[in-house]
Amino acid sequence: AQRDKVKYPWSNVVCYTSLALLWMLKDCAELDFKVTGAADGTHGTTASGEKLLIFGCFDVKCGTNVRTFRPFIHAVCPEEKELYFSVTVVTLLKYARRLFGLRDFNFKGMLVSDRAAAFVNTWKNAFPDSKPAQCFTHILRKFKKNDGTKGSGNGSHRLDCDKDKGTEGSLPKFVVDDVHSLSQCLTKKQFLRLWEMIKIEWEKEGGLTKMTDKFHRSHIKDDLSLIHI
Repeated sequence: AQRDKVKYPWSNVVCYTSLALLWMLKDCAELDFKVTGAADGTHGTTASGEKLLIFGCFDVKCGTNVRTFRPFIHAVCPEEKELYFSVTVVTLLKYARRLFGLRDFNFKGMLVSDRAAAFVNTWKNAFPDSKPAQCFTHILRKFKKNDGTKGSGNGSHRLDCDKDKGTEGSLPKFVVDDVHSLSQCLTKKQFLRLWEMIKIEWEKEGGLTKMTDKFHRSHIKDDLSLIHI
């Protein structure tokens, strides 16, 4: 009989993995988990509107800037919610323990996401010693584009020019270039020093005061962004 999806909400989640994908998790263990874990969700995956959650890791090819993403598990579910992602991670951990004897491991290269609560909260419970990090690609998507289109994400996190200065609209290109430069920093000290220099220049520019403050509060002060992604 079909389960009551209100009483048993986890029955809404269908997880997909394979032995080949799980072996990549075993490879990470052999590297002492000195890799970066990553998760994201896609929208409009199916005709009925379900979301696809993906959890895996990525590495950087030595001597290059080429990144390779390696998925561990996929899940189809109604929403990008903490409950559904928790079921996905628990499923992965269950088979990692059964097949390879892996338990109590953490990703030493940090765990990257768009800072959605579904991912960050799950990681705090599943991998308590791993540090969460902000994906810079998602930060750049929050900026209002030069063609006038709004940045993605909910309104409280979109970044555009101040409305009270008569400059509401797309941001100057140098702002996005500056944020991209932040993403290339290799140390926390370098990151903070560059941010202080960028902040001074943004404050000199008319119409960027509120945006500068919001960016600082959302992406600098909470320490989630201090990583080269």
